[in-house]
Amino acid sequence: MAPLSQKELEERIVDLESRISFMQVTLDELNSVITEQHSQIEDLSKRFHDIETAAKESLVEKDQSTKPPHY
Repeated sequence: MAPLSQKELEERIVDLESRISFMQVTLDELNSVITEQHSQIEDLSKRFHDIETAAKESLVEKDQSTKPPHY
Protein backbone atom coordinates (compact mmCIF):
# COMPACT_ATOMS: atom_id res chain seq x y z
CA MET A 1 0.00 0.00 0.00
CA ALA A 2 1.40 3.35 -1.03
CA PRO A 3 1.91 6.03 1.65
CA LEU A 4 -0.96 8.48 1.95
CA SER A 5 -0.52 12.12 1.14
CA GLN A 6 -1.04 14.79 3.79
CA LYS A 7 -4.41 15.67 2.26
CA GLU A 8 -5.56 12.04 2.26
CA LEU A 9 -4.51 11.64 5.89
CA GLU A 10 -6.42 14.76 6.87
CA GLU A 11 -9.51 13.52 5.02
CA ARG A 12 -9.32 10.18 6.81
CA ILE A 13 -8.93 11.87 10.17
CA VAL A 14 -11.91 14.15 9.50
CA ASP A 15 -13.95 11.10 8.44
CA LEU A 16 -12.96 9.19 11.58
CA GLU A 17 -13.77 12.17 13.80
CA SER A 18 -17.16 12.48 12.13
CA ARG A 19 -17.87 8.79 12.68
CA ILE A 20 -16.81 9.00 16.32
CA SER A 21 -19.04 12.01 16.83
CA PHE A 22 -22.01 10.18 15.29
CA MET A 23 -21.32 7.10 17.43
CA GLN A 24 -21.17 9.25 20.57
CA VAL A 25 -24.57 10.77 19.79
CA THR A 26 -25.98 7.29 19.14
CA LEU A 27 -24.45 5.98 22.36
CA ASP A 28 -25.98 8.85 24.34
CA GLU A 29 -29.39 8.19 22.78
CA LEU A 30 -29.16 4.47 23.55
CA ASN A 31 -28.12 5.20 27.12
CA SER A 32 -31.16 7.43 27.52
CA VAL A 33 -33.47 4.70 26.19
CA ILE A 34 -31.91 2.08 28.47
CA THR A 35 -32.24 4.35 31.49
CA GLU A 36 -35.92 4.97 30.71
CA GLN A 37 -36.57 1.26 30.17
CA HIS A 38 -34.86 0.41 33.44
CA SER A 39 -37.15 2.83 35.23
CA GLN A 40 -40.20 1.33 33.52
CA ILE A 41 -39.11 -2.21 34.41
CA GLU A 42 -38.67 -1.23 38.06
CA ASP A 43 -42.13 0.38 38.09
CA LEU A 44 -43.75 -2.64 36.43
CA SER A 45 -41.99 -5.02 38.82
CA LYS A 46 -43.30 -3.07 41.81
CA ARG A 47 -46.81 -2.97 40.37
CA PHE A 48 -46.69 -6.72 39.65
CA HIS A 49 -45.51 -7.42 43.21
CA ASP A 50 -48.35 -5.27 44.60
CA ILE A 51 -50.94 -7.07 42.46
CA GLU A 52 -49.52 -10.47 43.40
CA THR A 53 -49.63 -9.58 47.10
CA ALA A 54 -53.21 -8.29 46.82
CA ALA A 55 -54.29 -11.46 44.99
CA LYS A 56 -52.73 -13.69 47.64
CA GLU A 57 -54.36 -11.68 50.43
CA SER A 58 -57.70 -11.90 48.64
CA LEU A 59 -57.41 -15.69 48.39
CA VAL A 60 -56.53 -15.96 52.09
CA GLU A 61 -59.52 -13.78 53.06
CA LYS A 62 -61.82 -15.81 50.81
CA ASP A 63 -60.57 -19.08 52.31
CA GLN A 64 -61.07 -17.76 55.84
CA SER A 65 -64.58 -16.48 55.17
CA THR A 66 -65.79 -19.62 53.41
CA LYS A 67 -67.24 -22.15 55.84
CA PRO A 68 -66.39 -25.78 55.31
CA PRO A 69 -69.20 -27.82 53.76
CA HIS A 70 -70.00 -29.69 57.03
CA TYR A 71 -71.31 -26.51 58.74
